[in-house]
Amino acid sequence: MLIADEILDGYRLVRLIGAGGFGEVWLCQMQATGEWKALKFLPVSASRHLEQELEALIRYRSVMSKLQCAHLLPIEHVNRDEHRGLFYTMPLADGLRNGDPCDPAWQPKSLAALIADRRSAPAWFSAEEVLQIMLPVLAAAQRLSDAGVVHRDIKPENLLFVGGQWVLGDISLLGADGSTLSGRGTPGYAPPSWYLESQGNPDMWGVATTFYSLLSGNAPDKVGRGAFLWPPQGEEAVDGALWRQWHQVVWRATQENPAERFLRFDAMAVALRKGSGFDFKESPPLKQNGRRNAALLMLVLLIGATGWEVFRFWNPKKPMQEPARPIATPAVLSSHATPPSLPRSTSPFDRKYAEAEAKIAAARDAFVAREQKRVVDHYLNAHSQEMLELLRQLQKQCDDYFAKRQHGENPAGDEIKKTCEAIKTILPDFTDAHTHYVRAKWFEVDVGGIVDTRNLLQELRDSVENERDSRRFDALAMGHDLRVVWPAGLNSTVENRDAEIEQILGKLRRLQRELGASKEDLCVTLQIVTGEKMEPAKK
Repeated sequence: MLIADEILDGYRLVRLIGAGGFGEVWLCQMQATGEWKALKFLPVSASRHLEQELEALIRYRSVMSKLQCAHLLPIEHVNRDEHRGLFYTMPLADGLRNGDPCDPAWQPKSLAALIADRRSAPAWFSAEEVLQIMLPVLAAAQRLSDAGVVHRDIKPENLLFVGGQWVLGDISLLGADGSTLSGRGTPGYAPPSWYLESQGNPDMWGVATTFYSLLSGNAPDKVGRGAFLWPPQGEEAVDGALWRQWHQVVWRATQENPAERFLRFDAMAVALRKGSGFDFKESPPLKQNGRRNAALLMLVLLIGATGWEVFRFWNPKKPMQEPARPIATPAVLSSHATPPSLPRSTSPFDRKYAEAEAKIAAARDAFVAREQKRVVDHYLNAHSQEMLELLRQLQKQCDDYFAKRQHGENPAGDEIKKTCEAIKTILPDFTDAHTHYVRAKWFEVDVGGIVDTRNLLQELRDSVENERDSRRFDALAMGHDLRVVWPAGLNSTVENRDAEIEQILGKLRRLQRELGASKEDLCVTLQIVTGEKMEPAKK
């Protein structure tokens, strides 16, 4: 292994700043210039991982030479000592609180460190900060995808603030994209097997779950659960409407149905910008050449004093905005709304737009009907009622248990254990049903993915020739201004049940803490229901 003050190829090692299962990251300083760098080292003893890292390095450097992406962390120097191992250097991340890297308290500024820091701060991330972090990550992921490679370990720890901008680092698991990919990566941020088996991009899952952690401060296993939408400071600390819209983006990226996912990372970037009120330029335009040609054409028109034609282009007699679509009414579980009319045009884009809009509008109505029926069938049936009844029963048993203890008895708690096991058997169904309800209540209908319009939308994208076309395409692809309205009675019924369930769980958690180490087996049993882990008893 390495030691402080050792010199490796002109880099003086200062101190260890990170370590994993198979490698180390050192703070080092270039002897020639005095610049601070980060050096990663893998010993020869970790031969298999060393070879994988070297392969990833070679592939990454080859890709970087072509991409020139500012949001991918550069690899500056690579060397391999046959007797010691592999090492390479990278730019050093900025400090979390600035300061001198030589200070033992200094730590690199990663998104993970920033999230941990904000959990105890009075304010959470602003909408502008969220975009400043996520848009560069999406740009980096899109560049890698375009180059035919996958990162496979996108997570908050690997998003670093370097030289005043966010970059994606740690390419240890980077490899070629393909139809079959193994489930490598960090639990939670690595996709489940069903996602990969349905041709899901592991980087899309990693970006989405990282985005979720940034929005809420929670681990990815809480995605889709209504109680975990907000940061520790609460809903009032953020823009609630925008946060719900962004949670929809997470939901779409992690869908089980491939047709409902984003096609590209830049489409996800469009979704993040929508409704934010901020204009960032990190992601590349949909079609650079088309927009450049359109700009040149406009310049020629202006020079030629053809202002009337310019006016007609931007201000046609019939408005170019898409007319508001009727919203599905709660009382009807199916709808056959007539697609809105479009302005007459003979352009290839407008013809394809009319076709796409009609099909997507029809699919939207079918989706609304299906989701409403799913909520009624799945959430308001036995899953919800049975869970509530079992929790009421468990609360009564716990009250009886503590009453006996207060009278000097030492009950075994067998009834409690039996009820907990019964709850455990229905917990997956209940959680799944509740997830459907959360989706129905909080998330807009995502028309870009609810119908198999992949080829149709791609053709429409290819027809974009100017800024107006691009804006209309973005609005259509993202399901502009389409929101499901749910029956007030349904919301009220579910919310009342949720409130009672949460009240019971809160009481059970308090009882669990009161038991403490005196009844460790019962504490572990209650953990099945409460989700609250107890510290093991000190021996």
